[in-house]
Amino acid sequence: MVVRGLFGEGSDAIGSFFQISNQQTLGESEKEILGRLRKVLIEIVKHECNARLLLVESDRLKLMDKIGRGYGVLRNSHLLTSNESMSLLSLMRFAVDLGMLPEENRALVDQLFMESQAGHIQYSLTGESGSDERDFYRAGLLRKAFAKLPELNFDILLEQEFTKLFPGGL
Repeated sequence: MVVRGLFGEGSDAIGSFFQISNQQTLGESEKEILGRLRKVLIEIVKHECNARLLLVESDRLKLMDKIGRGYGVLRNSHLLTSNESMSLLSLMRFAVDLGMLPEENRALVDQLFMESQAGHIQYSLTGESGSDERDFYRAGLLRKAFAKLPELNFDILLEQEFTKLFPGGL
């Protein structure tokens, strides 16, 4: 199994999205491949939970600042690249996981991941458009969506014990 960035070989893990690929298929049954994949996924989930727990426990104030700044950028920017929006939306998903944003906002954040991609933006903008036009449109789309969301609940990061949120961690 190989872990790559979202867009395959040589790509970065933009927005904390990864692609897991099976490199070996000859001589293995589907059942064997799925068994191996299951083991890899369990390990990935453990590592993810540990990393999140460590981040919350060791750098809580920096994490609060980073999520708060990301929220501010999404609410107020007028130009946002695809990569920047993916990274910021990933932070907002983490904010939902932490309880800083209500769970019912997860679907909207996931939808915005898709709608803010270059292809979706280009489709919405009829005719030729350059990167500045796409970045302007993307920022407007995200600004409008985030204007409807509640404020972040920072108190929850100061009050909560997070080992319950990440049961596979540590």
